[in-house]
Amino acid sequence: MKTKFIVSLIGLSFIWFSAVSQEKTEVELCTLKTAKGDVSAFKVKIKQAQVDKVAKTWQNVLKKNTKSKIKASANEFSIENTILDKISDQPMNVFSALAQQPDGVELIAAFELEGDFINEFSTRKPVVDAAKNFLLEFVSGQRTVAVQDELNKEEKTLKNLEADLDRLMKQNTSLQKRVSENEQRISNIEEEIKQETALRERKNEEIIAKRNQISANKNDPELLKTQKSELKKIENEKKNTLKRIETMHNKIISLKADIQKANRDIAMNNEQQEIKNNEIRAQMTKVSEVENKLRNIK
Repeated sequence: MKTKFIVSLIGLSFIWFSAVSQEKTEVELCTLKTAKGDVSAFKVKIKQAQVDKVAKTWQNVLKKNTKSKIKASANEFSIENTILDKISDQPMNVFSALAQQPDGVELIAAFELEGDFINEFSTRKPVVDAAKNFLLEFVSGQRTVAVQDELNKEEKTLKNLEADLDRLMKQNTSLQKRVSENEQRISNIEEEIKQETALRERKNEEIIAKRNQISANKNDPELLKTQKSELKKIENEKKNTLKRIETMHNKIISLKADIQKANRDIAMNNEQQEIKNNEIRAQMTKVSEVENKLRNIK
């Protein structure tokens, strides 16, 4: 038959400070219903902790100095003839129960030493204090684990935010480089347009000169045929020049449009960087708060 531990609070509670923690921890007296009846026990709260992690560590602590096996049912554990040397060098039986609560884990523990359960009323004070300090030390260790987990998560969030900012900064640099390169391309194309325009003017002059030659040689069919062919070639060259100039103008229009888009993206990127910087500052504050919390435990 499974043994169920039922906890009932005694109306007296004590506030203790762990020797290894600056955080206030309450150690409450309570009773625990076991196979041996209602027995005196102590109750502590481990803030932020998760019951599965606490249960694993608690079992390791209980069986550290014994070959006895732990009897477990759900999150209820008992062990016989274990030695918890921080309480006593004599074997003892321990009955305990863990419960997950919204703000952490509740641990109930009853210690049977030399046939009696440790309690405030009939046990020697040094032994009672040792039992409480044993629990407080365990709470401190588990609290440290829980807060360290919290710190790891907050630091990971900060790292991700910083990676996001780095990505935005690289994008911004790339956009600015694109603007600069496009502006240089436009400058180069405008120079080419000047050269093509000058070439077109020269072709116009050649066309006029060639037409004058044709007018002067109307009576020479062979020469006239050659000059008309040359005229046609020059006119085609002029047309090609105009096409190249038009293509280059269209390229400039396209590059200017791309510059405008890049500048809009840069403005948006700057806004995103500002938002991300604010998020990073807020996250750094969170990390600092958790670090302080962790320092207060140690």
